Amino acid sequence: MINQDLENRFNYHAPSNEQIVIYTNLRNDFKQLAYIIESNTPKSREQSLALTKLEEALMWANAAIARNEGNVIQNKNAEDSLIKHILDIIAKNENGIKDMIGR
Repeated sequence: MINQDLENRFNYHAPSNEQIVIYTNLRNDFKQLAYIIESNTPKSREQSLALTKLEEALMWANAAIARNEGNVIQNKNAEDSLIKHILDIIAKNENGIKDMIGR
């Protein structure tokens, strides 16, 4: 018997034109956050882990889009508001990203 979940997880999912736009937007937003982390934290194992986890989050976000292609909803306003919110928190706090992560 074929397990549809496993088939979906381990099959190639060719991106549609709409998905390519979403992937690009996400990559750019995650890259912006990576630069924020890099510039607001000391070079350290913890910084490296934060960047690795951010990279993992991007990969899982991409997988969510690829594996659920019928459910893709592009909401650039939601993406913009998340990045804006993060940037606002950093701008308001003299400790920047350290306050966001509870350090």
